[in-house]
Amino acid sequence: MKRRRANQLFLLLSSLAFVFIGISVIIWKLTLVGAFHIVTTVALFSLSLMQLGTGVTQRPFLKKGLTRLAAGIVTAGMGAMVMVFHDLFQAVIPILFAVYVLLLGVIRLIIFAQDQADENRWAVLSLLAGVVMIFFALSVVLHPYRNLPDVMNFIGVFLILYGVTLFSDFVGALITFRHESGRRRLRVTLPVVWEMFIPRRVLTRVNQFLQRGDDPNRLMQEDGRKGRVDLEIFIHVRESGTGAIGHADLWFEGKVYSYGCYDSARTKMGGLYGDGVLFILSDREKYIAYCQEVVGKTLFAFGLQLDEQQRESVRERLEEVKSHLVPWDPPAAAARKAGESGEGFTDYPSILCRMTDAQYYKFRDTSYKTYFTVTTNCVKLVDEVIGRSGTDILSLNGIITPGTYYDYLNREYEKQDSMVVTRRVYARRKFDEQAKQK
Repeated sequence: MKRRRANQLFLLLSSLAFVFIGISVIIWKLTLVGAFHIVTTVALFSLSLMQLGTGVTQRPFLKKGLTRLAAGIVTAGMGAMVMVFHDLFQAVIPILFAVYVLLLGVIRLIIFAQDQADENRWAVLSLLAGVVMIFFALSVVLHPYRNLPDVMNFIGVFLILYGVTLFSDFVGALITFRHESGRRRLRVTLPVVWEMFIPRRVLTRVNQFLQRGDDPNRLMQEDGRKGRVDLEIFIHVRESGTGAIGHADLWFEGKVYSYGCYDSARTKMGGLYGDGVLFILSDREKYIAYCQEVVGKTLFAFGLQLDEQQRESVRERLEEVKSHLVPWDPPAAAARKAGESGEGFTDYPSILCRMTDAQYYKFRDTSYKTYFTVTTNCVKLVDEVIGRSGTDILSLNGIITPGTYYDYLNREYEKQDSMVVTRRVYARRKFDEQAKQK
């Protein structure tokens, strides 16, 4: 209980801090940029002096000291450039902002191409959004100094709205409140490039607990709450590659449902884009063990308690998803059907089929026919299935990542009378280099 109160206090202070910083950015935008310039210059010169001092005293000098001296000289040069080119430093903020907006615009164009292929009648909206974002980003890059005040205003408003979102979570953590089934609200989330790696940062902390011989579930601050778990959401994460971004799937009424880009023969962009594949299996424990021991994943599990209306909504949505499926055979299964042994295949779906009763399917239509990491991804399927139960994870930028979901479920667990009644971690046990992740 003390830990929960401490988390609630931290949530309140964080919300107030974000609102205060956002208002400050709007009111004193140029003053803050100037102060940031001074702080950056002082920090670089201070770091340079420490590196030079360490380099002079470091032994052996030729091996370590010389490297430190070189680093100190480079850092001093960077500090001098920041100090002299004040205007160029001011341009960095709007340029970085423009690059982020440009990235979102490009993603929207990719979504447009995906929607066109899937014959989505609303595809033109993604095209318009992408074009507007790209032109806006280019206008900021071409005139960074002129657009600096507007960019700072935008950042200030974003910080205020994010602070309001945190305050809403704080109120929800204090007041007994149950979402009405089917009702959802938009949330202001952190930039997607930040939230994408939330699971990886939590994994680092889990590994620190394991290295000390501690139970990693202490990190989750499980407070002993008990409750009937009707639906469970798993957030997967690995230390490197696309696994650092994470993966999400769900368990409901004895079945695990997982959507991803599992057909390696039909993937593009390094596995970020390809045919959407769903697998369904019934042995939850064996699946968790497979993820831990063969693939080398760590899983964060959140248990949800649903009422009968919510359970029925989930059933209906799953049946709706299943109505668009067609069976698909992983390489090992296809080889066996062709009269071959089916042994020796090391791809993710083939290994899982050998170890569990997993059945694989592709989509004949709907947006899930094509998988794309930042939009039609594993989290979108999980969110659409349970969304009718009253989750409010909808993001203003339309992009939901496993990190976004982890952050949301974590906050929900801190609330009074939340649907999220349990959370725990299943740490990886060993790693097989031959096993390929999705």
